[in-house]
Amino acid sequence: MFPFDARSFDEPKLSMETFREWANSIAHQYLSGNGSPTAGVIKIAQTEELTPSQIELLATETNKLIHTAKYASSKDDKYFAAEFPHADAKAIIEYLQATDQTKIAASMPDPTFRDDRPDEFAMFGITPPVMDKTASVKRELQVAQEKVALLKEKSDDRTTLAKYAAENSERAFIKEARQLTLSGDNSLGRMSILGTMDQMLKVAGMAFAKKSLAKLAYVLGKEGLLWPEHTEKAMGYFLSKEADQNAPQEIISGWMQARVVNGQHPLYITLKTFRDTEQSLRECSDRSNIIQDKLHITKQRIRAL
Repeated sequence: MFPFDARSFDEPKLSMETFREWANSIAHQYLSGNGSPTAGVIKIAQTEELTPSQIELLATETNKLIHTAKYASSKDDKYFAAEFPHADAKAIIEYLQATDQTKIAASMPDPTFRDDRPDEFAMFGITPPVMDKTASVKRELQVAQEKVALLKEKSDDRTTLAKYAAENSERAFIKEARQLTLSGDNSLGRMSILGTMDQMLKVAGMAFAKKSLAKLAYVLGKEGLLWPEHTEKAMGYFLSKEADQNAPQEIISGWMQARVVNGQHPLYITLKTFRDTEQSLRECSDRSNIIQDKLHITKQRIRAL
């Protein structure tokens, strides 16, 4: 091999049909799982001793055929970026130059070279493709979407488990509160016990469980253990969102005057467990919502490409 070969400017005349036949063969091999487009072009370039411009033309035709075969059936009106290993003409030429296995046109122009010499692409009536980065960006986003979707699935599982734990701990609290309430001799006595538990919630800073006491009052009313008017008052009070609402006279209890809660009492233990599981559920729900938002944004970015 020598650095300048004037003969290389005298390229063999090859028809466009020849390039298409070669490209079709390379595309068929790739789609059948027998090698990459780049390897196919290298093989023909070596066998036929193609020049750089002919290699570029063959690579272009190969990429066009593979793209058409893979995405011709797409119903998307937008341009669908090709996602396959393109035949890289530049890499092929550099490889063949390095291995000295093809005749490479000299960079020094031949004296007879004319500026008005027709371009190969113009001769065959085709436009060189402009490869953008849409395909690679889209693939990266698709991988990110898959990872976020998997993360969301795991997060949803944790949220479901946290929900079951919170529901079980609430039932345990209501069960313990029910046993304590039934120690009252009548409806008025039971209302007083409900008032004692209401004070405990306030002192312990766990007012979130007032809704659970409302559930208990409803069940006791259905069972006839609270008078209808007492049930209505208790539920109205426990479900009220007004922090400064005065408690009904019937649930004001004098049993709990101390400002210290017995941490060893079974009711407090179940209440503390209920609080912890509720907090865990809120954290899981918040995390799941954040992941859902991220997944939605990723999908939007993919659709925008």
